[in-house]
Amino acid sequence: MIRLHIKLNLKGTILWALILILIVFGFMAFFPSMANDSMKELVDGKLNGLPDSILSIVGFETFPDFTDINVFYGYIMQYVMMALAVFSMSLGLNTYIKEEKEGTIEFLFAQPQSRQSLIINKLIANILLLTVVITTLVASSVLSFILFKPESINLGTLLSDNLIVFLSYYLLSFIFLLLGTSLSMLLPSSVSVIGISMALVFLPYLVGTMATMIKELKFIKGVSILHTLMPNQLYSNTINWMSLTLWCLVSLALFLYAYQSFKNRDIKV
Repeated sequence: MIRLHIKLNLKGTILWALILILIVFGFMAFFPSMANDSMKELVDGKLNGLPDSILSIVGFETFPDFTDINVFYGYIMQYVMMALAVFSMSLGLNTYIKEEKEGTIEFLFAQPQSRQSLIINKLIANILLLTVVITTLVASSVLSFILFKPESINLGTLLSDNLIVFLSYYLLSFIFLLLGTSLSMLLPSSVSVIGISMALVFLPYLVGTMATMIKELKFIKGVSILHTLMPNQLYSNTINWMSLTLWCLVSLALFLYAYQSFKNRDIKV
């Protein structure tokens, strides 16, 4: 079952991996032109005067110094992480909703295995697929560092600084995969996978952005796991551990509830 699931989803996974490779190299190729004295003067002289509200929308309290390779890479990756979250959520949601829509779930239930085994096997397969995409992202990031980093920066130090960012890709993706898989076991097949994925990724992000802009709402910033795991938060070691813990617990609790409910759910075949 694991091999079958991987085979059916491999093309889409490879496509996502290739897109991420192009994004990383496409943007990181601009870094050498950013890391010059002219850009530094532009940042110090003009762009630092941007209103705080504008900076908050893009996730910064002050205008980022794009002549710093960590800052430049982190800025790109915060948007890549949004794409990863949507992909992970969609991958999880399609676990059973897609099967039910296409009528192939009858074939799955005809196999000599329990529903619990089916759930675990499909989750393992999705984790493997997701690991391929994320590992490709990390590998392309490392290669882009090698190709585009300034000679004055030590590669080992650069990789050490970004290790926590690399690990956050796995954590963020697995959280949304677990949420998507849970909802796939609970929701009817008539729902829109893309619609739910976009809503659960971007609505909390919008709440987090509003909380960043409005001081009175700062206490709800943790609603957005994307804000919690933004690279600039990781670099500065200002992670909202309460937010991260709650997201992990909620995703795990929802999965356990869905796991138990799915055993007795009536499935359309």
